[in-house]
Amino acid sequence: MVTGDLDSAERLFLQALDAAPNQAEILYHLGQLYLLEQNKDLAFSYLRAAAKNATDARIRDNANLLIQQNGGG
Repeated sequence: MVTGDLDSAERLFLQALDAAPNQAEILYHLGQLYLLEQNKDLAFSYLRAAAKNATDARIRDNANLLIQQNGGG
């Protein structure tokens, strides 16, 4: 994602998600990626899942913040 190769990033994140379906960090990064692609509905879905599955308050709080900042109330 950092290099701008969003297609490769998406593919890798989805592979990681297959291996660990409820991993909040992966869900969070997929949410970020879809925000970059302007796919807010999909982004919010992943960010909400990240917040729900987060064991770390920082991930939960950041996921909720991204949702709010991007109009997902």
